[in-house]
Amino acid sequence: MVNVDMDFYKEVGQNIFFLRKKKGMTREQFSEALDISPKYLYEIEKGKKRFSAELLVKVAEISSISCDYVVYMGSSSNTQNHQDRIC
Repeated sequence: MVNVDMDFYKEVGQNIFFLRKKKGMTREQFSEALDISPKYLYEIEKGKKRFSAELLVKVAEISSISCDYVVYMGSSSNTQNHQDRIC
C-alpha cells in the first residue's frame, strides 16, 4: 500500500471544490451525484478526509474530465510532486 501524505488529499480536495463550483453545483447536489454525504464531501474538500480512487473516478466523470486532471489540475508543481501517483 502506498503511503500518501495528507498534503496530497488537501490539494486534490481543493481541486474537487473548484470543479464543483465550476459545474455550478451545491455541495448537496455534488455529494448526491457521488453517492456520499455532504459532510464527507466537505471534509474531502478541506483535506480532512481521504477518499478512494473510485470516488476520484466519479468526480472526473461528473466533471467530464480525466482523473489525472482532477489530481493535477494542470499544475506542473503538482505533477512533479505527485508524478508516481495514478488514479
